[in-house]
Amino acid sequence: MKEKGNLQSLIAETIGEDKSTISRELHCNCDERSGKYRHGLAQHKCYQRHELKPKRLRFIEDVKAYVDAMLSKEYSPEQISGRSKFDGVDCVSLERIYQYVWQDKKDKGCLFIHLRKKGGIENEVLPRIAGG
Repeated sequence: MKEKGNLQSLIAETIGEDKSTISRELHCNCDERSGKYRHGLAQHKCYQRHELKPKRLRFIEDVKAYVDAMLSKEYSPEQISGRSKFDGVDCVSLERIYQYVWQDKKDKGCLFIHLRKKGGIENEVLPRIAGG
């Protein structure tokens, strides 16, 4: 629409965005050599910015130690996540705890044995308990 000579306010109205959003998009993502906006280049620039954006690492050694300790006490990832909020401990989501446990299993670790459901492999890995 911009190439056809439409004003930014008309473009914004047409796609349901604020005109400042359109202005920022055109300014940040235009081709620096020609000054023209190309959607493919804009998408590429967006991906690059997101890859370079610093991420806050929350799953640090203290958090891992807390998760390990709680898993050894047979707490589930859901309980660990909830308990950490109750205890005022900075922790990670239950999904991240599961990712940690399954990565540990891939690395030949044994954190997964503390889970109630061992991923459908309990008969293959864990020894059977007599009478159970």
